[in-house]
Amino acid sequence: MEYFNVYKTALLYGLAPFLVSVGLAVGLAVLIGRLLRLGLTALVPVSLAFSAIGAATGYFMGASRDSAVAAVAPAILTFVSGVVAYQFAKRGETFEPLRKLLPLAVSAMFLAAVVSASLAAAGRQGSELYARYMDEFYKNQVLNNEVLRKERLLRFEKVTLPIELERSRRALGLPAPAPVPPPSPAP
Repeated sequence: MEYFNVYKTALLYGLAPFLVSVGLAVGLAVLIGRLLRLGLTALVPVSLAFSAIGAATGYFMGASRDSAVAAVAPAILTFVSGVVAYQFAKRGETFEPLRKLLPLAVSAMFLAAVVSASLAAAGRQGSELYARYMDEFYKNQVLNNEVLRKERLLRFEKVTLPIELERSRRALGLPAPAPVPPPSPAP
């Protein structure tokens, strides 16, 4: 059963924040799209794609210990501005419905990035706190434990030499140990 703990951890800390942030962003985009009477057949896939990009980017940004915002924020803004510029520059019936959906899709992407970054940062902080707690526990319980330290010292102080064993045996009146036969020659 312990074998599946790795998968449970991966699902809990890897896939669950991603699915929660994408689901929240797409759900909010669909709700707003219904209020604005936009077509859901185009809104759901577009907002799903944009929010998946935002959630993945946000998750890696939140889980990172380095300052990833300096690298990720320009990349997201470049992507969004490129898509927006393409949509508004390209004319035709095919792109007309997407122009109305684009603000919701971009909003879904940013919402998914923020939620995913928050969840990943909370997970990273929790694992760092646990590691710090375990380090302190180890220092307090094992290294600084006075009883263990004294036992380690006593183990090296109490050395019994064979001559002392013989004196103790004679003092107690115990019989002599059986002689050890010499090793037999190899055939």
